[in-house]
Amino acid sequence: QCTVDEVERLFEVFQEEVETVYPVVDSQRLASHAGSILEYIRGRDGSRQPCGRTVHAGLTDKDLEIAKVALATAMVIEAPQATARTASLIESVESHSLYYFHCNEDLLAWRTIGHAARAALEMGLHRKTTVSTMFREQEQQQEATRVFWCIYVLDRRWSFGTSLPFTLGDRDIDPELAEPDSQHDYLRCSIRYGRLCSNLWDALFSHGQAHGNSISNETAEALNAQTQAWFDSIPPRLRLRNPQSDLTPASSTSYSSTSPSHPDQPQALLRLRALLYLRANHTRLLIYRQHLTSPARVRTSSGRADLAVTIARDTVDLLARLHAGSDIYARQQNGFNYFLVAAVAAIFLAVCHAPDAFAEPCRDSFGAAVALVRDLSRFSRASRRLWRSVRGLLPRLRRL
Repeated sequence: QCTVDEVERLFEVFQEEVETVYPVVDSQRLASHAGSILEYIRGRDGSRQPCGRTVHAGLTDKDLEIAKVALATAMVIEAPQATARTASLIESVESHSLYYFHCNEDLLAWRTIGHAARAALEMGLHRKTTVSTMFREQEQQQEATRVFWCIYVLDRRWSFGTSLPFTLGDRDIDPELAEPDSQHDYLRCSIRYGRLCSNLWDALFSHGQAHGNSISNETAEALNAQTQAWFDSIPPRLRLRNPQSDLTPASSTSYSSTSPSHPDQPQALLRLRALLYLRANHTRLLIYRQHLTSPARVRTSSGRADLAVTIARDTVDLLARLHAGSDIYARQQNGFNYFLVAAVAAIFLAVCHAPDAFAEPCRDSFGAAVALVRDLSRFSRASRRLWRSVRGLLPRLRRL
């Protein structure tokens, strides 16, 4: 039986795992009304009011629906297999793209964020003047633009995850539209990364090819320079320069816990640093993996092929150490699996097309990836599905 304390704890989970990255929901405010929210969910107040009306002290019907999504998402993060418990909480909720993502339903996540993006365009949230006209209070304007930019970031993220087009085009967004303030520096980094993704998408998928186009060396170097510039623009407190020394996971037993060697770094901050580092690696891997797609390409572009493999191995190493030292990976497996799959695919291509050059150097990295997926498959449906795919590759790799 769920208690008020449990509801408050789940809002804390949502705040640490989701809101720190996508600050759409004010979970602290919702947590302060945990009792009313729990009463509403239990159905003690069966009345239904028009959307926007206050139905509990300080809470509107919309607030209660958002609270249900936040709680459902937190439950999925904590227990990826216990989705039946949360199903009834989200039946009446329209915008739950993040929930779908954490349930390993990438296509539904992409579809629902597309609905949200189109609704934002209809409202005019992409234009500075419209936001200023619709919302008189500065706090309301900041919230509206913050929600819009979260949709923008998720639109890019889900599109790359599914190889399906964006809904929001950069040219459609008012260049004078305000961005979130420095309080949301991770979101600001993600917005800049979204613009980088737009350039990468144009280079990779400009003709609608599902697996991407070949990129000229000149374009590849330009995109690599843009990626490095983006990484250098990350605020120092969010930048992970050396995974061997900077990434020191904190205890997994408390959200406010800190690393013994880095007492000012809570676990949530370490997760954000790792995500930004992995995004930089992933972007560079997308740029250079074309040089691993055939034996001929490996031979003619050996330097770039080596670079792609180095990036992939670095990604696997970071993810393995992240899992070994904390529960950061285990709590958000679908998100981190995205980076692992791309890295393992690059290593597999390299070993298959140039075994003499890459089989031995990649042995430890591939073994670490296999061990990681096998370990996580015990607890998550998403990782169990990934393990079945990886396990099918093992016989062929052993022959190389």
